[in-house]
Amino acid sequence: LICQQNTPPPTGGNNTVDGNTVGECLSMAPAMTTVPDLAGLLQADAESAVEGAYLIIGAISTAYDYTIPAGRVIRQTPAAGTIVEEDSPVDFVASLGYPPPAITLSAFPTTIIEGQSAVLSWTSENADLVVADNGIGDLPPNGSVTISPVVTTTYSFIAIGQGGNATAAVTVTVIPVPRANITATPTTIIEGQSCELSWNTQYADSVIIEPGIGTVSPSGTMQVTLVETTTFT
Repeated sequence: LICQQNTPPPTGGNNTVDGNTVGECLSMAPAMTTVPDLAGLLQADAESAVEGAYLIIGAISTAYDYTIPAGRVIRQTPAAGTIVEEDSPVDFVASLGYPPPAITLSAFPTTIIEGQSAVLSWTSENADLVVADNGIGDLPPNGSVTISPVVTTTYSFIAIGQGGNATAAVTVTVIPVPRANITATPTTIIEGQSCELSWNTQYADSVIIEPGIGTVSPSGTMQVTLVETTTFT
């Protein structure tokens, strides 16, 4: 809006009312423009479209999207077709593409005794397939499987989707069962003679030989004299 107060009117003019000078005002409306449609455009093309419509680039943010490829516009503010003043900002959201997979994996129990079983359970998001190592193979995106490892084992699961891969791992600890071996040399003797007992063990906290010998070291030998047939354990 431009206002101007007139100077005294020229001779013969009439620019007064009741002796007061009348001002003249000229009104100028702001220039308007139409917001372009940015949906699906590459970010650089969207910026060019905004500037080409005599608008300015506003806030640019990003988000994952299941349908819009990475680098293209998902949505905008104001909406396409809106009439706004020139030099108004236009905000838009650019796609990061399909969201990446996520996976969680757990074992129950996490510690077992050799020969026992555990259950591996997993859930995933944005995955088409889950692949597990240690001979398990291809699996659905969610589920559970029973495993019976004989030694402590770490299991790795990979969730595979359009947005990439994600990995989760869990360890099942296996407590081994004690093992023992015992021999006698010779295995046949005459009453009153001696034989040698030899033994060795694995994963044993203590070793007891029966009958009559008691606690011994985890491995060793000893001479025994027998008067009758005897089975040692």
